[in-house]
Amino acid sequence: MKRIIPALILTFASLPAHAHPHIWITAKTAAILDASGNITGIRNIWTMDEDYSLMATEGLDADGDGKFSPAELEPLSRENLEALKEFEFFTYAYAGQTKLPQATPGNAHQVMENGKLTLTFDVPLAEPIDPKKTAFTYKVYDPTFYIEITVEKTELAGAPPASCQSESIPADQSGDVFATKTMLADKPPDWQPPVEQDFGALFADTVKITCAP
Repeated sequence: MKRIIPALILTFASLPAHAHPHIWITAKTAAILDASGNITGIRNIWTMDEDYSLMATEGLDADGDGKFSPAELEPLSRENLEALKEFEFFTYAYAGQTKLPQATPGNAHQVMENGKLTLTFDVPLAEPIDPKKTAFTYKVYDPTFYIEITVEKTELAGAPPASCQSESIPADQSGDVFATKTMLADKPPDWQPPVEQDFGALFADTVKITCAP
């Protein structure tokens, strides 16, 4: 039985019965800059937990060689991005306080290494942003906290000027935030909060890109 849950297409019955979160992703992200120093998009590199990786690849080894070729994983990458579309690809970029619109993602591919899937894809901005003129930040998270995304590394990609840097600002660790996380962990596995409650934003680090004039 195939169901769409936030961001990924899963066989829900195949997953262990965890409270929130249900899936864990270790991520690297990068702001993509062009030769003029404008930010054109965000690159995501997500490594999935072993339980999800095992379930998601079931039946995909078409030639039975015990490995997963790029061609065998390509349909899964397409399904992942299609499911992510509803949630803005879990990638939220801002100029000041204004959320920036996105263009169609690209550069999507997936590999399986050491029993874990890694999905790479770029989320372009609809219009480039000059970080010398506008405060630029972004977060990567699942708003329902069904999936916990831990961003372990942030960097710059493309052709960033030497004057640009990426800074990760840790999420609030106050008692109220911790209490909310505990509340979510205590919910039954089939409970799903409305997306508009945006629980995941509470636990997401903020990445700030700055460039000297």
